[in-house]
Amino acid sequence: MAGPERAHLDLAERFARAQRRRLLGRRAPWLARAASGAGLPADLGEHGAASVRAVALAAEGAVIDEGLARLAEARAHGGAREVGTPMEALWRLAVEPEGDARGALAASLSRSIRDPALALAGAFARVLERAAEAGVPEVASEADERAAKLLIAATEDPVRDVLDWATVRLGRGRREKLSWSDSFRALWNRPAELRLRPAADPWPALAGWRARIGAPLEDDVGLEAAPATIGWGSWAVRAGGKARIGVAAPPGAPRWRLALQSIGRWDALREGGRRAFLPADPASAELLPSLWPLLLADRLFLERGVGAPGVDLDDVRRLALSELLCARLGAAAVLVRRGFQESRSVEGARGEAADRFRVALYAPIAPELGLLLCAPWQPSSSEPRAILAAIGLASELRERFDVDWWRNPRVWPELRRIASEAGTATLPPQPAERAPLDRWIVEKLGA
Repeated sequence: MAGPERAHLDLAERFARAQRRRLLGRRAPWLARAASGAGLPADLGEHGAASVRAVALAAEGAVIDEGLARLAEARAHGGAREVGTPMEALWRLAVEPEGDARGALAASLSRSIRDPALALAGAFARVLERAAEAGVPEVASEADERAAKLLIAATEDPVRDVLDWATVRLGRGRREKLSWSDSFRALWNRPAELRLRPAADPWPALAGWRARIGAPLEDDVGLEAAPATIGWGSWAVRAGGKARIGVAAPPGAPRWRLALQSIGRWDALREGGRRAFLPADPASAELLPSLWPLLLADRLFLERGVGAPGVDLDDVRRLALSELLCARLGAAAVLVRRGFQESRSVEGARGEAADRFRVALYAPIAPELGLLLCAPWQPSSSEPRAILAAIGLASELRERFDVDWWRNPRVWPELRRIASEAGTATLPPQPAERAPLDRWIVEKLGA
């Protein structure tokens, strides 16, 4: 193996070494440390349903930490050889050319993550019980379900068409059925991700971009209201000194995506203070984190903001495909949660995850991996209502401030207003229209 494939394995090996030492960018324990000493309130009338769910998750922090630790210690095998952690196995699946080898590795990965995945799902079932006792019977509402179904239906044909194209361009023949490793390969944008440099933490480059356009990240406004150290998905904020946000993700496009999401969450914390961690509506809290990653499918942003040379239309299509696959994964997670809150059955959720994520990725997926993609240890992630609203917001900003709206100083008061309301605002229960999503698909995918 040589060329780009060998380079990907080298990146994977370096990343895997870092992942052995940390998960989600921090040393264990994760959720319990984030919640300890915070004294977060959870009054349904004053703070909203999402805050109750967040505190219910924090109450299970120690159990969830144990499940995450077991997940980090799991090992998958390819034939007689140990491949390594689940993340290493995903990397190998994304570059493995042989179908039989991919099948054996996928089966081994499923076995290795089964127990911690089921343990995390059990903790989530207890979170539902705690939230229900506090007056919040739903962790996914009917509005979330409607948005998830709309998003999946609207992206079904164009994403499948471009996914077929992308897998052919990345070395898979049309005569073969898609496997979920093909979808992951497209999700991680090989080889388009090689153009997105640096492969390490992109935060310094994004901080420089923000400083050039008049929105520096060093402003500490609002940090005094936050606990000393907080972890939220892929990011960590440290107050009492220079603010830092670390991104733990595979190199290339996924790392850039998580860094762009972190900008949205950082804005919400800076402008909205501690209430950003106890949002009245999870979808509203995810609006800016869903807005910024859309720029990865913007050639002008890639060239002038990221500094990625030689971006062509094929790269843009792959990056747009990745965003829509992430959106479909988020929608599938909402539908699994919706079924989970009704059945409270871990085994039932396991079966539903297998079905929902097969539809989202167009290929069978290990049900345990589907459970993990639901990210039950996070109060919110990949909210379909937020994704649909973010695409509409991007369209509005483009009309008001031109195609390079993200460089226009007049856009920042509007974004700061949205960030300051992240903890208290609520998004409309139903997207007003799907026209912005359809336009985005046609523009980015050419579908």
